[in-house]
Amino acid sequence: MLTLLIMFPNVIPAQAGIQQPSRARHSNICAARDEGLDSRLRGNDTNLEKSSLQACVFFFLCMTNFLLSNLSMAAQAIAPASSIESPNAKRRAELVSLVRQDCGSCHGMTLKGGLGPALLPDALKDKPADSLQATILQGRPGSAMPPWQRFLNEAEAAWIVTQLQKGFPDEK
Repeated sequence: MLTLLIMFPNVIPAQAGIQQPSRARHSNICAARDEGLDSRLRGNDTNLEKSSLQACVFFFLCMTNFLLSNLSMAAQAIAPASSIESPNAKRRAELVSLVRQDCGSCHGMTLKGGLGPALLPDALKDKPADSLQATILQGRPGSAMPPWQRFLNEAEAAWIVTQLQKGFPDEK
């Protein structure tokens, strides 16, 4: 009730059986409200400062926890290339065919470019291997580059990137 009086001092539903405060009581409530607002505006409300500080500390701790957990997940997801197993000889032959035929349909049958950019060592020399691997697996949203993660695992995508950077082998 006091909250309603402070927020809406002139709106009191008489039909609900709520008695209106006397003029003196009403003036005291309004004065207390105004004084409280004035002290907050002047920055004299220590409770407000304390709760703001607590909110800032809580936010900082939450963001730190979020960033650290995502950083550790990212570190686990990115494995060094040496720890990824290379595909066996049969699968490598399948991957060569896939790149030459399927990738070649956009990047050119000789991988010199077409709808997509060239995939020759000179064109890829300044591109990070992990970025190329992510592009192969996840595609490029908003472009013609589709994701290949349904057909390739990370080791196979890493093998393809390595081969592209060295000069992709011909089909046998």
